[in-house]
Amino acid sequence: MTDVRGRHLQHAACRAAAMAVAALLVAAGPDSRAAAADSVDAPFRVHDPSRPVFDGGRWWVLSSGKGIAVCSSADSASMRAWKPEAPAFGSEELADFWAPDLVKVGDTWYLFYAIPETGTQNARIGVAITKSIASGDWRRVAGEVVRSASGDRWWAIDPAPLLGPDGRLWLAYGSHCQGVFVQELDPNDPTRAVGQPAQVANVSGRVDGSIEGAYLHYRDGWYYLFVNVDDGSSGDASSYRVRVGRSRSADGPYQDRGGADLREGGGTLFLAGSGPEIGPGQVGFAGDDVVTYHYYPHGSSGSDGRLGRRSVVWTAGWPEITYPSEPLKAGVYSIQVQSSRLYLRVNTQTYPAGNGDAAGAPSMGVDQWPWKGSLAERWRLAPLGNGLYRIESLASDLRLCDAGGSNDRDNNDPGSVVATPAASPVDPLREEWRLIAQQDGSFQIQSAWSGKVVDIRNYSQQWGEIAHLWKWLDNGNQRFWIRPPEDKAAGEAPPK
Repeated sequence: MTDVRGRHLQHAACRAAAMAVAALLVAAGPDSRAAAADSVDAPFRVHDPSRPVFDGGRWWVLSSGKGIAVCSSADSASMRAWKPEAPAFGSEELADFWAPDLVKVGDTWYLFYAIPETGTQNARIGVAITKSIASGDWRRVAGEVVRSASGDRWWAIDPAPLLGPDGRLWLAYGSHCQGVFVQELDPNDPTRAVGQPAQVANVSGRVDGSIEGAYLHYRDGWYYLFVNVDDGSSGDASSYRVRVGRSRSADGPYQDRGGADLREGGGTLFLAGSGPEIGPGQVGFAGDDVVTYHYYPHGSSGSDGRLGRRSVVWTAGWPEITYPSEPLKAGVYSIQVQSSRLYLRVNTQTYPAGNGDAAGAPSMGVDQWPWKGSLAERWRLAPLGNGLYRIESLASDLRLCDAGGSNDRDNNDPGSVVATPAASPVDPLREEWRLIAQQDGSFQIQSAWSGKVVDIRNYSQQWGEIAHLWKWLDNGNQRFWIRPPEDKAAGEAPPK
């Protein structure tokens, strides 16, 4: 959010409170080579953006800031070139408003926004209205649709409205504490909440519940709930990832692709950091085929985000970010760490046969080592579509596996990457990896289960340093040259 220090203070207040209560657009295809988002020209700060909406011949996105920041795009065909506009509540407004979002009911736009009190769980969700976004004539009509105070189950920020196909109006909100909630609003008076809030998402096993930034979307009989997990207020050290679940009812329960309830830590990975984009979050859809969000470029701090845009495809009723379907062909490759110039290999001494790991299967470790030309340094890539692969060792019947524990998936702790037997009874997503091409020709290796990436700790140059999983930071110890083994000289000397 805008006041990062304040947000961390509120997070602490929510943790204490939780313990106290004991509980129109056709998208262009993606770049065929680089991991960068579909090109967006918006060289200015955008943090916690609203969904993009089309009004008066322009696209509009509102975001956190003094008076609520506004930007617009006249590029109706591709929504790529953006320019800043005057704040929604005028340049004289000094108050910070968080995470605005909009919905149109009849001929009126309703703008929902959060008004937090720094250092506390106290917050309110207000509403402003206009007939024309371009006019800039916003009238604040409600200062407290939903509120929170110390000890409440929710924190009243990050509002996300949705007008369903049946005319019912819903509002998702919440951050940390006990997660994300959905509550019905009166469609005849969207400033009035009706019914009781329903908890729809939380992070299992985490008292602070690192989950927020909800977004509701409806498509073909399903309601989709998108949530941010982990930390999103640390600039280019952020670790935001976006997960999704779906339900037949707007107020849940929401389940992920594997049937896990989002209230119990479920959620299928939708978006994670890649290329120059670190910590993406706060998604919003334009139609069904384009999603916008904020991310952090290298060198950014606090909430100094930028606007990102991606194309989306739907597979068996689930949304997926589009990637090159096969950046590398099926075959045998070496995988070289860019920073150390050493090679990934299966290390049979790391986990003796029979030892279990968090994935629930016997496994062997993966480390970096000078090239010796052995089968343990050779990997078979098996394409699965949309940039996903199984990565198999030629040394034995082993597959690269995300062996992180269930709590590792959605927090800022390192996860484990191991090689497990092909017949192991693990979630198939743990053995699926997205190879995302970078501008320099290297690749990041991203887990389809956690969204974390293969990483060599602290830029280590040591032979035998274990690979693990970490948030994407766009660094050389997370980039890999993936080439056929015959493209390099066996016995290459390691760096001094």
